[in-house]
Amino acid sequence: MNVTFDMLVSVLVKAAKKSFLELFENGEKYYYCVLVTVGEAYCPHVTAWSWEALEREAYKKSSQEGGVYGNFEEAKEHIKWMYAESPYSIFKYDENFGDAVELFNQLPLLHDLDEDEWEKQYTFRLDAMEAAMKQLDQEGIFALNQPRNEVYINVEMVDPDCDDKARAFRFNKPGDVAMSMWFEEVGQYIEGPPENLITYELHILHIGNMKNEVMRLLRKDCDISLSEIKSYISKPPIFVCKGSESEISRLASSYENIGCKVSMTQCQ
Repeated sequence: MNVTFDMLVSVLVKAAKKSFLELFENGEKYYYCVLVTVGEAYCPHVTAWSWEALEREAYKKSSQEGGVYGNFEEAKEHIKWMYAESPYSIFKYDENFGDAVELFNQLPLLHDLDEDEWEKQYTFRLDAMEAAMKQLDQEGIFALNQPRNEVYINVEMVDPDCDDKARAFRFNKPGDVAMSMWFEEVGQYIEGPPENLITYELHILHIGNMKNEVMRLLRKDCDISLSEIKSYISKPPIFVCKGSESEISRLASSYENIGCKVSMTQCQ
């Protein structure tokens, strides 16, 4: 079977949504909700931390005779962002991710691929995981038990890297409560950007009948006011954006997907 991007996103949305919703039935307030995968980009699993679970686990670990943590606060600080320490790690994986695992198993094994194909396949899988989490976020499920700005969401690797950091900023607003907390306690210590940041001019050459959708995307991508958008829409819009080449390409694709014609020009 030829596994398409949409197929992978769809099966991940279904599995992750079921797991998160079943988890959220406990009524606890969550600050960390992620999909976690390994370096080979196998099928991810759901992991989350709630404040209530953190208190329970920190107390349990600090109370263990001969344990590694000297006190409750030390235990709490240490396990706060550790996906594997959560009682909700790999939550309902066997019950809900069977179809996703089956689809991932039909993809090529990364270690059998040359460097270029490895990169393409790896990016394909991570992009699908990211798209699935974005869809769940747009559906509002991460705001069910707490305000959205109080929960950090991401697609993370078992060993955190600079790509995790880049994704964190795509999923979460820098000023959000949870994002600020994560960055102060974790993110600032992850070294380096994943790619060189390049400034591009993005030319939207043809808008067609999708003016409202283009306006929505412009607002999201450029953080500009409605009046400014209308002036852009009155003529072929050109705006400047900065990011990695892959991020800018994905941005251009989002406009092409709604029928626009887009041209990218790297600024000197």
